[in-house]
Amino acid sequence: MFLEKQGLITSKFEIKIFFQKVATDLLMVNIVNQAQSGIPSYWRLTKNVSIPPLELGVDCQNGFISNITFFVDGFDVKNIENINISISDGAVLVNTTVFKKTNDYIDVKQSYDVFYNKRKLICSFSEIKNFMKAFKMDRIEVFVNDKNQIVGFSICDLSENEEKLLRSIIQEKCYGSGGDILHIL
Repeated sequence: MFLEKQGLITSKFEIKIFFQKVATDLLMVNIVNQAQSGIPSYWRLTKNVSIPPLELGVDCQNGFISNITFFVDGFDVKNIENINISISDGAVLVNTTVFKKTNDYIDVKQSYDVFYNKRKLICSFSEIKNFMKAFKMDRIEVFVNDKNQIVGFSICDLSENEEKLLRSIIQEKCYGSGGDILHIL
């Protein structure tokens, strides 16, 4: 079950992004919308092995995404080419009827993938080919599919320090003949 985009706000929000190295091959990334006014409800992806769930907090009073916490496992980061979809300015409003109350938790047994591409970190809950449109507020893009469901997000314009932290955890992957090779280091 994905969250649904209900609308769009064009007001500017200040979004803070924090990268914290929690192990030699693991980063915790926090995205905080400074306009958060109340206690959020959480939509969580719980199927990733060996890392805590991705948490997407929703301000149920106003409907906007108030915070996101996810983990970047250096062994699972994938390289990707540019995503060519249209991007509009604005913050996505979420349909909050899926939450029963404030501080509600919806756990979805699904994993997420993390991609890295030229100053952009992408977190996907669905196949990237399903991304139909992006909505950008500050440095965050939120991706929706053809059913207006939120299927991922990205952090754009990574700073030099953010990229340095990412590169410090990404493991060089070399598989045998015919396999995937990822050289980011």
